[in-house]
Amino acid sequence: MSKEPVKKTCSMYRGQPSESAMSYSGFMVYKLAQYVQETFEEFFGDDPVKARHFLVLRVLAREGAMTQQQICNALWIDRATMVGVVQALLDLEYLKKRDNPEDKRSHLVSITAKGERFYERHVEEFEALDHKIFSGFQGDEMKAFRGMLRKAMAELQSR
Repeated sequence: MSKEPVKKTCSMYRGQPSESAMSYSGFMVYKLAQYVQETFEEFFGDDPVKARHFLVLRVLAREGAMTQQQICNALWIDRATMVGVVQALLDLEYLKKRDNPEDKRSHLVSITAKGERFYERHVEEFEALDHKIFSGFQGDEMKAFRGMLRKAMAELQSR
């Protein structure tokens, strides 16, 4: 995985953002999300596994087998995108599918031993990167920030 510092691209930030733009919470969340996405994508470099794939591996490693629809719901990823993500992980032999005993119309997707090894090799470094991105928070600030993010996401779910 990439050990180089994240490049500051034009799409991320240059100089001081306009106070007019900064008056919108959405602008700040959008720019932060853009930075996080670019940082996570750079973490995997040329590896075919990217942040989306890694998050699928994480959910399956921690929560067990699921249908593709359950994975979509768990990660808020649309079905069309999920088909590609799962197929890429199947091709890498990081996932496997089997018949769903509860619903013959669907399959259960689970992580393989190879996928588990990949996940375990990278999880600590990925989590460290996540912590580094938010290293400016002190004390209970991160807990409060996560609480606000959860509240905003819950609001999205209620719409």
